[in-house]
Amino acid sequence: MEFKTIVAILCIFVSNICIHSATWQSVNGADGGNITAVFAIDQTVIAGTDPGGIYRSADGAKTWVQCSGTRANAIVGFGRLNSMLVAASKSGALQKYALSFSADTGRTWYENSNPWSFMGIEMIAAHKNSLYVKIQQGQFFQSDDTAKTWKIIDNLPAGVGSFINVKDAYSDSQTIYFAADAGLICTQDNGKTWKDLSGNLPKTSFISTSNNAVMLSCIAVRGDTLFAAKPSEIYRSTDNGKTWNRILRLDVSDVIFKDIFVNNSILMAACTDGLFCSSDRGATWKKQNAATPFNSVNACTASQTAFFAATDKGLFSSENPPADWVSNNFGISSQNIGCFAAVGKTLYAGTVNGGVFVRSGSKSWKIASEKLPGSVQQIAAHDSILYLCTYPDTAGKSGLLKYAYESTTRLNLTYRITGKPADVFQSVNCFGDSLFVGASSGLYMSTDSGLTFREIRPDILGSARVFSISRKLDLFYLGTSDGFFIYNAEKDSLSDPYLASFLGYDYNSGFHFGGGWRSGLQRSSDDGKSWSKTSLAIPETVPIMSIICMNDTVFAGTDGLGIFVSLNNGETWNELNDGLACLQVKKLYLHDGILYAGTDGKGIFELDLKTAKLTSANKTKLTISANRYSIIRTNSDITIFPVSGHLDNCNIGIFSLSGKLRHSRTVHDVSRIKPAIIHLNENNVYIVRVSSGDGSFCSIVNNISDR
Repeated sequence: MEFKTIVAILCIFVSNICIHSATWQSVNGADGGNITAVFAIDQTVIAGTDPGGIYRSADGAKTWVQCSGTRANAIVGFGRLNSMLVAASKSGALQKYALSFSADTGRTWYENSNPWSFMGIEMIAAHKNSLYVKIQQGQFFQSDDTAKTWKIIDNLPAGVGSFINVKDAYSDSQTIYFAADAGLICTQDNGKTWKDLSGNLPKTSFISTSNNAVMLSCIAVRGDTLFAAKPSEIYRSTDNGKTWNRILRLDVSDVIFKDIFVNNSILMAACTDGLFCSSDRGATWKKQNAATPFNSVNACTASQTAFFAATDKGLFSSENPPADWVSNNFGISSQNIGCFAAVGKTLYAGTVNGGVFVRSGSKSWKIASEKLPGSVQQIAAHDSILYLCTYPDTAGKSGLLKYAYESTTRLNLTYRITGKPADVFQSVNCFGDSLFVGASSGLYMSTDSGLTFREIRPDILGSARVFSISRKLDLFYLGTSDGFFIYNAEKDSLSDPYLASFLGYDYNSGFHFGGGWRSGLQRSSDDGKSWSKTSLAIPETVPIMSIICMNDTVFAGTDGLGIFVSLNNGETWNELNDGLACLQVKKLYLHDGILYAGTDGKGIFELDLKTAKLTSANKTKLTISANRYSIIRTNSDITIFPVSGHLDNCNIGIFSLSGKLRHSRTVHDVSRIKPAIIHLNENNVYIVRVSSGDGSFCSIVNNISDR
């Protein structure tokens, strides 16, 4: 029986461009889809499922066969006794075949001939000739003769008791390491004596016992370095467990790490919230492929050519994790990043409710000044001066601030309609000594660092709100609520408006690009005089928030579908969301060869364009047609079916506007008579993606009976 595809990465492939990055790809899985254990040696990969038994691939996870010789159905884990492989199954009253063995690298398996079988094995570990299992009752057993005889281990360090929670054992010479509720313990004499290496690992209170405990769930060892995982945290020791330093802490406290794998400089941590990878031995981390179904990762490992993640949605592989986008929030307290500015090598980030942060020459950020506002809408810099537009305060007033030489000054300009100081500011930008500000309405310019302002063509701009300001020589390009304008500073003239409201705007040597609400992404080849839509086919209800041009490469950030890239000036497009943990992108910013993405809810991500491989590939262009599918929303149900005919196989993904995957399903034989109906518990706005062999379709559904 061959593996069947159990999950597909839900992407909108809208072009023939492929980004050859370190992305994770589905390598197929067993019926049922829950890969609970994985073992790799050379090109051989063994996968354990629950339910489904054991599967084997001899070609690096390209093709699979189900293994014979054992009735084990719910695999818990694998171990290796010299040249022999061992598989542990949960077993139970009707299935007492707890252990299975293979002497031919997993081709064939046989069951434990011992009539006494463990009931409810939870974990298995192996080292040289010794085999260890932990059962549901909390007891811990050891066998030194290939499971023919067993002994209970009752000489563990004080305090371990029956709460030991062995997850894995890693060999380092004669030392065997185990993770336990009491901490990290080891033996150097095959279990005769034990040593506690917990050092200064912090303890955790939990209800089931009156005493505090370290509560380790899994460990890894590489040379003299130890790694240990607690709920939501990972620690590292370089002195054999005497002292420990925390190298990863997640924002939520209920995440359980299930496995740690270390290979040279690559460190992978599998947990209930996905897969986290580090390419520098734990100094920095990033979550893998938040836009794909990494709901829960059970185990991780590597062969000579690939890394593997066993998930509840199938088995995934990567040739070189981590993925491209890297979370870069070190030191930032806010998760909502909406603007950036740079002065030389120094980069500033404006946040919501967190203040303004600064970074220069390091990965970490620090608060720029306590004197700066907590919520910043736009930020611009010239020399050592910062100009900031703030969000409205509790009285509904925003402000325009100037920060220079560690002092903050509020800048006032007269609001034309009322004759009073303006109290709403939405854009600010610096071009040399010229400061441009979009206020309650209209556009204002200052040439004396904000001391005085004059209004730009109020007779034409009127009450238009200015969202974006860009400059090319003496021409200024204005994205406003009343359309797109071109202002000639030398002639003090303003063009007729192009009736599209651009939130994001940028240009290169050949084209101008603009996008906003319901306007899609548009392109101009005549310096902004006329425009046409590009081939980026996304729903018009998804705003284009930010655009960055770099030669012929164009990046577009959206509010709900993440980031798209074109390598050919907008002719064809592809998603650029690998590793991006939030698809609500508020701002893209290019600085010193790094592309930064400020998101609404997950902080800052960065992409090193000096090393990112953005290349073209000969992939078939998939057609997006809004007329191929019908999507009906009724209460909390979403009904999906093709307009005509039927589909043999398609993948459906339901996402929240923040980019979180809410539901995924592979459906067969879908038609008007037999539609796919997905029930959701929450009556919210969702993004629906339907992908099949002949194309992909994406739509946002919100109201009742929204088609």
